[in-house]
Amino acid sequence: MSLHDWIIFQLIDSRNSGGIETHILNLSGWLKRRGYQTRVIFIKDYGPHPLKDQLDAAGIEWQISPGWHGLWKMLGRHPSMLATHGYKAGILGRITARLARVPVVSTYHAGDLGEGRLKLYSMLDTLSAPG
Repeated sequence: MSLHDWIIFQLIDSRNSGGIETHILNLSGWLKRRGYQTRVIFIKDYGPHPLKDQLDAAGIEWQISPGWHGLWKMLGRHPSMLATHGYKAGILGRITARLARVPVVSTYHAGDLGEGRLKLYSMLDTLSAPG
């Protein structure tokens, strides 16, 4: 079985467009042009989003996450791997991928520890990453 037979899911939690979203659009387009199957999974639906429109225009599949259990089931349905983008997606994605026994790749985009809740998420993201 070739990696071209796998689905590369890309997990993101996004309210606005920025660097992570541009990265996902470019990466998804690159994968698609080379014959890989890819699908962007938004953790939560925050309503209209420029990335959704851009993915549609590029013919790239996307969907809203069916919740943690649904994501776990989706990963286990067919040969797949998970790419996470951002701290929330990293935390949720690494745990879910481990339980589903699928490979996971986490991309760290900002490196900003932030304050308050963001600082907590950043700390959990770092602690949940493999050493």
